[in-house]
Amino acid sequence: MFKIILKVPKIPLLFLVGFIQNSPFFVAMKIRNYCYKFLVKKMGKNCNICDSVTIRNSKNLTLGNRVSIHPYTMIAAIGEITIGDNVGIASHCSIIAVGHEHSDIDKPIKEQEINSDPIVIGNDVMIGTHASVLGKSVIGDGSFISAGSVVAGNIPPYSIVVGNPGRIVANRKKRFEAKTDKS
Repeated sequence: MFKIILKVPKIPLLFLVGFIQNSPFFVAMKIRNYCYKFLVKKMGKNCNICDSVTIRNSKNLTLGNRVSIHPYTMIAAIGEITIGDNVGIASHCSIIAVGHEHSDIDKPIKEQEINSDPIVIGNDVMIGTHASVLGKSVIGDGSFISAGSVVAGNIPPYSIVVGNPGRIVANRKKRFEAKTDKS
């Protein structure tokens, strides 16, 4: 069966992913994840992509091991998106690797070029519900992006990010070290 699925065009796989939304959870998850292995650029082991996740240009998406993407998340991989190992993306998130050029004020923005802006999400990152990660963003390992935050830029490792625009309010590693020193 493995050799047969390699010869199947991607459109039927996308149809199958949509069809299984009404299947029992465990069965649907296994089928969906199996299909996505052939749709994304690279997919590590034990990934879970829940139903109602929208992925545009899946060929530009790389997933590490143990990535979970929860329902109603939108991933627009016009530019390359790389997601590391052990990453959790809560429901209703937006990860958008595309931007509109807007420098020519004599031309409507919709008629200007579209930029493919890459995104890199490191290992051991949690992204809270309704958060947005915009193009040209790099999120360092061990970071926590709180619910509703908007990330547009570089986030150092072990950062805790809140708000719109996202701002760093603490460093997880320094907090842990401070607790350890007090003990």
